[in-house]
Amino acid sequence: MQTIIHVALTQTEINIGKVKLCTLCPVALAIKRAFAFRFGVDAAVWVGLDGPCGAVVMLDGFVLKLPREVGFWVNLFDSGIKPSPIEFDMEIPNELLEAA
Repeated sequence: MQTIIHVALTQTEINIGKVKLCTLCPVALAIKRAFAFRFGVDAAVWVGLDGPCGAVVMLDGFVLKLPREVGFWVNLFDSGIKPSPIEFDMEIPNELLEAA
């Protein structure tokens, strides 16, 4: 069983996010904020690329695949382009929630 969380990456996260820093990129900051808002816990978040267009997140030791558009977004941001804010949904396994 999984829980869906909605992640809204804001302009603020784009402005303060760091290029090529997997724990401080805008996507990591947005996921961290969404997780804290939904579940009331501070999670360790790491975002990395998975091939040319994919992205994954390590969230408290669990590796989860992110939607393809997030991978495109990260590639643009890491190449020095500041893309527009985006929103996406993430599936969170119940085992992760039980561990949190």
